[in-house]
Amino acid sequence: MPSRSKKSRDAGPGSARPSDAGAQAAFGRPAGRPVTDVLDPAMRDQMATAGPAVDSPLAELPSARPAATRLRGRILRNWRVRSRLVLLIAIPTATAVALGGSSIVSSWRTAVDYQRVARLASLTAKITTLAYELEYERDNTVWFIALKTGPNGISNTNLSAAAKSQLQVVRQQYAYTNKWIGPVRSGVAATGSGYPPGVVLDAQSVQSELGFINSARRAALTAQTSPIEVIKVYQQLIDVLLAFEGQIALSSNDPQLTSTVSALSQVSRFEEEYSIQRALIVYALTVGKFAPNMFDKLKASVANQNSDKAQFDNFASSQQDGLFKVAQATGSLADRVNSSESTVIQYEPTHTSLANIGIVPEEWFGNVTETIGKIRSVEQALVSQAVSRAQDLRKKAIISAVVIAGAVLLVLVISLLFTVVVGRSMVRRTSRSTSTR
Repeated sequence: MPSRSKKSRDAGPGSARPSDAGAQAAFGRPAGRPVTDVLDPAMRDQMATAGPAVDSPLAELPSARPAATRLRGRILRNWRVRSRLVLLIAIPTATAVALGGSSIVSSWRTAVDYQRVARLASLTAKITTLAYELEYERDNTVWFIALKTGPNGISNTNLSAAAKSQLQVVRQQYAYTNKWIGPVRSGVAATGSGYPPGVVLDAQSVQSELGFINSARRAALTAQTSPIEVIKVYQQLIDVLLAFEGQIALSSNDPQLTSTVSALSQVSRFEEEYSIQRALIVYALTVGKFAPNMFDKLKASVANQNSDKAQFDNFASSQQDGLFKVAQATGSLADRVNSSESTVIQYEPTHTSLANIGIVPEEWFGNVTETIGKIRSVEQALVSQAVSRAQDLRKKAIISAVVIAGAVLLVLVISLLFTVVVGRSMVRRTSRSTSTR
């Protein structure tokens, strides 16, 4: 009879225990067969097909990847070569098209913006002309008031021949001014959506002021009208018109256009101050003295004009400054106007009347009018430069959009040709390698 130790040795590794059979069955191998390598090729095939058993510890190992991940990898590997090539080229091509499209949209928007700026500049040309005509209308109206006013400052009900003649001049000037009211009104009425809020607001202000012109005229021709009040009412109207000029600069980011418009604004105000001085002094020379507050108004206008000239020097280019210097050249009527004005300013405080100052009203009015005409030519030149610059910027933006669009189209054509050529080449190589096998 064997001993207990013998039985114990006989129950060693070679004995078939139920636990061993279950473990082997879990790994898909028959019981009693020795397990030499769990990851042998046969084992891998069975595991790949059936996967680990539910009770197996391998079911919880991180290396057991989901079937979906393996399926995606197989799908990419099974793609045809041509499809992979198309994908490789399509991604950078699509990126280039997207960036090019964004640049095209940006250039087109810039072109539209500068088209609006060009319209504003063209409208400004009409507005400055209307302001010029209103200035001449106002000054002739003040001269008419002076002709019907006696040395005592009281207006006469019975008009002299000179006063009647001047009234006729005023009414004729109404017709010249009215020619520009319609174009300006239609221009500002078209300035609506698409423009910056500041532009729209100023356009509405101009539209509103145009409606006050007739009432200002009627008030100026009443019997007891104050000349200083007439100057003030017209000045407020003209200031609103000239304020519209600045909107061109605010609507543009171009330094050259901004500088030109700023210089234009200062020239227009310089011209307006000349006109105010023309009205003030012609009244004083005709009546023999200034009306209340007129002399102070004259000195303030001269100071404003000097400031406008200094601002013009800051913004104007050398070519623009040259235009202005020609208009104010030595020996021109501008020198005579400035000399006469200085004489009046020095003479008035020490004399009760200007009757003996030696300056004829008609000569003063004519000299200033011609000088203002020279300044007006500078103003028109600056307006033309602003319009031309805005149109050039618009053309450049359109050309930029067209060039970018052409470049994008060229990239697409080259990508398509490259795809076709390389694809055919790879297909031929694949066919050759298949035929040689």
